[in-house]
Amino acid sequence: MNLPKQLARSRTLFGTKAETTCNEVDIEQIQRSTSVDKTSGSVSCHHLTGWICLVLFSSTLLRGLSRNSLIGWNYTKDLNSTKAATFTLAQLINRKIEDHHPSELPALEQSDRDRLQTLHSIRYNKTNYTWSHNFDILTQTGHQWCSILRDNHACFGVKYAAILNITTPFQGRRYNLLSFQAKHERILAVGNSHLLELLYLPICATPSIFGYHFGYNTFLFHSISTEGPHFSLQRETTMLILDNDKHFASKSATPERTTIFLEEIGYSPTIIILGHINGGRVSCNERHQTYAERFPNTVDAKFKVQIPQGITGTTRVCVKSFSMPNSYHNIYGDLKTAKFVEFYRPTSGGDWVYEVFSFSLKEGYTETDNLFSEIQSKFTNASGNEITRQSDGSTTVQHVGEIDTPTIVSVSHDRSNYLNSLSFDSGTQDKVIGLYVDDQNKHTIWESLGFDKRRIVKQTDLLDIQTELNALPPGASASYIQSTLRVDQTAFLRGCNSSVAAEYRTLVSPHAGTHENHNGIYIASQVLGNDTMVARSVDDTTMVAHSSDVLQFISNDVPRFSHLTYHTEVPMWNVLTKNYLNYFDIEIRDHKGHLFPRSAIADFVMVLMFEVVDEINENVDDMVAYQAQAYREGHPTSSGV
Repeated sequence: MNLPKQLARSRTLFGTKAETTCNEVDIEQIQRSTSVDKTSGSVSCHHLTGWICLVLFSSTLLRGLSRNSLIGWNYTKDLNSTKAATFTLAQLINRKIEDHHPSELPALEQSDRDRLQTLHSIRYNKTNYTWSHNFDILTQTGHQWCSILRDNHACFGVKYAAILNITTPFQGRRYNLLSFQAKHERILAVGNSHLLELLYLPICATPSIFGYHFGYNTFLFHSISTEGPHFSLQRETTMLILDNDKHFASKSATPERTTIFLEEIGYSPTIIILGHINGGRVSCNERHQTYAERFPNTVDAKFKVQIPQGITGTTRVCVKSFSMPNSYHNIYGDLKTAKFVEFYRPTSGGDWVYEVFSFSLKEGYTETDNLFSEIQSKFTNASGNEITRQSDGSTTVQHVGEIDTPTIVSVSHDRSNYLNSLSFDSGTQDKVIGLYVDDQNKHTIWESLGFDKRRIVKQTDLLDIQTELNALPPGASASYIQSTLRVDQTAFLRGCNSSVAAEYRTLVSPHAGTHENHNGIYIASQVLGNDTMVARSVDDTTMVAHSSDVLQFISNDVPRFSHLTYHTEVPMWNVLTKNYLNYFDIEIRDHKGHLFPRSAIADFVMVLMFEVVDEINENVDDMVAYQAQAYREGHPTSSGV
C-alpha cells in the first residue's frame, strides 16, 4: 500500500481591494472559505483543490508596500555605516541650502513619561497640560506616542481620550517604513503640515528609525531592518520630507528647483508623495508631470503586493482571469517624443554637419488621422517653439552656427493600404533627413507608424552616415543620394534638395501602422515569472528564444472602449522557485514589452491562482497507526478485525 508523501491542501482565498493610501498596494483582508456565495459580489474561486486565488483590484495611482527585515550578526556594523551615510547626506543638505542646519532627532518611541525628550515645545499653553499628559492619554488608550509631534497636531482632555478609546490603533507592525520590498527605498514627500500629519503614523511606527530636523517641517529619516523570519536580505528606507519648506514647498517654490536640489545632493527617489502646498502657484498636474519626467521609475505600472500572513508550499502560479477597460493610451512614455536627424552641407564641397531635433506629442489616445494632424502641426512649427534642438535644448530648427532655413515636411496617411509617408523639401539647400531613435531599446512613434525600428537611425549610426555623406560629390541630388548612399539602402534617410522629383525625397513605411491597434499587453512579474520563453527576431530569417518573466499575454481583439478580458479553465502554469511567498510584484507592459506609465492604463481586476502543496508531518503515533492499518489490510480475518 502506497500512501502519498505529500498532501495537497484545499482552500480558497479571495480578496479584497488594494487600499489607496499614501503609497501602498496591499491586500487588506484575506478570508478563507471552501464555499463562496457568488451572489455576494465577491470575485472568487469555487472549490479549487490545492489552489489559492488572489484577486487584485488595482488602481493607476497605487504604490507598492511591503518590506522585510534582517537578522544578522553584522547588524551593528550596518547600522553604524548607515548612520554615517545619513549624517553625510544631512551635512550635504546643510551645505546646499541656507538655514537648513541639521539637528539630530530624539528617540521617536519613548517609555518614561517623566523624562520625555520632544522635538517641539507646547506653544500658547494656557492650561497645565504637558507632553506627559498627552503621552498618558495615547498609551492608556492603546496608541503610540511619538516625540516629533507638534502641539497643533496633538490634543488633551477627557473627550480626546474617549475618542481614542473607540479608535482602532494604527497597525504599525504592518505599515511602516520597513514594509517595502526593495533593498533600499528612497521616499520624497513635498507638501504642507497636513501631509506631515499623515506621515507621522508610518514614520513613528518604524523600529530603529533615526533622523534629522532642518527647521520648518523638513526632515530626513533612515531605518534599517533588524529582525524578521523567512528573510535573508537587508532592507533599508530613507525618507526626505520637504513640508512647508520656504525653498521647496512655499508660494514661490517650483518643482524644477526641487529636482535640481535632489540632483545636487544625489538623492534619487523611488517613491514620490505630493501634497498640497499652501498658496502654491504651480498646479498639482504640473508638479506631477515635472517629477514624472525627471524620475520616470516612480510612475511606472509596476505594483508590489504584500501578503501579510504569507503563503507556504507554493509550487506554481498562473493568471486565472484579467479584465481592464480597453481605453489605455497609445501615446505615452517615449512615444510622446518624436525625433529626427538632419544632415546639412553649408557650402558646396564642404563637410556635412548634423543635429538631432525633437518635438513632443500629447499623451493619451489618438486616432491616426488626428496624430498626423498633430505631427504636421509640429513640423510646420507655426509658433516657432514646437521643435527642440537636442544639442543645446533651444527651440530652433537651425544648425548651430548656421543660417539655414527649415526643411518643409509633409506627412500623409494612405487609407487604401494604411501606409504612412513623410516628404521633404529643403529647396536648394543640401540636406538629408532621417527618422531617429536613441537606441534599439527605446520606444518610438515612428515604429508605431509602420517604420521598422532596425532601419531607424540611431545614435551609433550618426558618424558612419556623416562619413559617407562627406564622400559625396558637390551638389549631389536627392536621387543620387538615394542610389549611392550605402546606409540609405538600410536606414530611413532621404535627401531633401528639391531639384528632383518628390518620390526621391519621400519616406514610405514598409508596413501598416499599429498606432490604433496595439495587439495586446503583457502581465509580468520579476518574483513570480521565470518559466517562460520569449522569441525575438535577430534578423529577417532568425529568431532567438530568451528566458522571460512574462506570466501571460492578453490579446487585444475587442473594440475600443470595450473590455480586455481573459479567463481560462486550462491554466498556463509558471513554476515558482520559492515555496514561500509574502509578497510579489506585478508589471503591466505594452505590446512591445515596455512598462506602461500608470497614467496610461485603466484600473484592472486580475485573479492569480497559486498551486500549493503541504508535506505531511509524520510523528510516532501516525507511524504506529499507519503500520497497524497496513497490517490489518494485509492480514484480513473473517471478523474483519
